[in-house]
Amino acid sequence: MNRIVTVVLLTGAVLALVAAVVIPARFGHPVTPAMQQSAITASGRIVSALPDHAPGRPQLVIFILPGCLCSEDYEPFTHALYQAYSSNVDFVGVVDGSEQDAQAWRMVHQTPFPLIADPDCSIADQFDAKRSAYTAVILDGETIHRLWPGYSAQMLNELSELLAAESNVPVALIETSRAPSKLTSGCLLGP
Repeated sequence: MNRIVTVVLLTGAVLALVAAVVIPARFGHPVTPAMQQSAITASGRIVSALPDHAPGRPQLVIFILPGCLCSEDYEPFTHALYQAYSSNVDFVGVVDGSEQDAQAWRMVHQTPFPLIADPDCSIADQFDAKRSAYTAVILDGETIHRLWPGYSAQMLNELSELLAAESNVPVALIETSRAPSKLTSGCLLGP
């Protein structure tokens, strides 16, 4: 009997390990039609200039919520984009929290780009970013060119193509096999 229990437990453990490796982690919340519409209408909106932006360069703005598994899941993709485009695109993360929260996020995730604390969500409100994992491309230092209310494999490919086109460099291939197949947003921002 002990042998059967051991075999069952080992089989279960092996299946769980295989599932963890083969099936990508999926955190996130569905993107609603209202969120998609709000992101579309954000295009062309003028926002206050964010720090760490060089004139004439596109800027990628990523909204982050510490403690949100959705933000955690999205983080490796933002690093891959940074590695591919940072010589031609300015990156900034907007952290829903205090300066200490932003610094803690940087230390834990080794975030290579600047982070801005947004404790009152005033920056997120300008962008109409309701959740973490929203991502915006800013042109001309203040105009939202495109806002995504979440991320997916398709969104990451679109974003890579846009960053390449706006910075006149070849499109970088971003590994998206662990990205959600459907557009997925993060947790709610704000108090």
